[in-house]
Amino acid sequence: MAGSEQEKTGQNPTENRHELAAAAKILGGIAENWDERNQKPVTLLRALCRLTAEASGARTPLFSFEDLARAAAGIDGKAWAWGIDRNSKLDLDSKKEPRASRKVRTAFDSLQAIWARKQEGVAQHFRDDLGWAEVPELGKNSGGGRGHPTEYFLILQALSSQTDPPSDRRYRVPEGGLRYHTDDSEQRRWLTRAMSEGFLLTGWRAGFFVLLIFGSLLFALLFGSVALAGILGWFPLPTTLAAIFLAAAVLVSGAMPLKRLAEDRMIRAPWWLQGIFDPHDDKLLLLRRNQARQANEVVLMRFLAKCPICGSKVRVHPGGREFHGRIVGRCGQVPLEHVFAFDPFTRVGKALR
Repeated sequence: MAGSEQEKTGQNPTENRHELAAAAKILGGIAENWDERNQKPVTLLRALCRLTAEASGARTPLFSFEDLARAAAGIDGKAWAWGIDRNSKLDLDSKKEPRASRKVRTAFDSLQAIWARKQEGVAQHFRDDLGWAEVPELGKNSGGGRGHPTEYFLILQALSSQTDPPSDRRYRVPEGGLRYHTDDSEQRRWLTRAMSEGFLLTGWRAGFFVLLIFGSLLFALLFGSVALAGILGWFPLPTTLAAIFLAAAVLVSGAMPLKRLAEDRMIRAPWWLQGIFDPHDDKLLLLRRNQARQANEVVLMRFLAKCPICGSKVRVHPGGREFHGRIVGRCGQVPLEHVFAFDPFTRVGKALR
């Protein structure tokens, strides 16, 4: 399959091989910076990238589960987790599916789900930072028994029109600045998952979004009324204090952020959309126009960049007192000094300090 695609392009096999090896090395470096880099599926991707980058001869090198299991074990040092025993052997003589094969297959299936979320950001790296017209893609030739084992591989594919914007949408990085890339914001909860994919404000969805705003205002008003009644002496002090706290919490975390979203088109997502176990608190809510559907949509997104000064990750946060009302990028290593502008449209930012 991979070979026939390359023959159609008329590329020199040797040149294409070098390009694939280079792309695999770059992709491996990108995956090393993902938050999920130590999870088994991403370890498998890093192993596949390493094997592809080191392979020679084959136009599109193919790898067995044994190749990947041993390479993955070499990365995370957990041979047992990849079906390799203490003697570095695999149970290849078993009548059932070898444990290493099952481990690799399961990890690859999970990797495909992660890849679907990461693919846009990977394409941005290759297109915008490197000027490539192609991007690596995962591949798998399913086997049909012991004599026909499953093979895994990477292939270069042309960037689709969906990920390749018109030339006037590409913006140069200012001197001393940086370029942001989108990162996945997928969560298990229904609402965050829907907003990560784009919550189209049409029909019942538009009504639901309006209900979030006015429902939050209604609850804030309700708790505020109880607090006022408590202040007038109609309720005991604990009830009054609890009502004041609840009114403020609903107003600050519910109604006000969504109202500002309608005005500013971009806000830091409220805490209930950030993820309980996410330590970064850097997801944004964007209100933008979906040209294909001719309707507005709300999108939950995360943007990352590499600090041009120290190489650390740059995450977006509210600008605080100095950059009031703005979203800015702050370096994780030196957040007070390495500060950059943020524009979700151009995805580039100049140095602010």
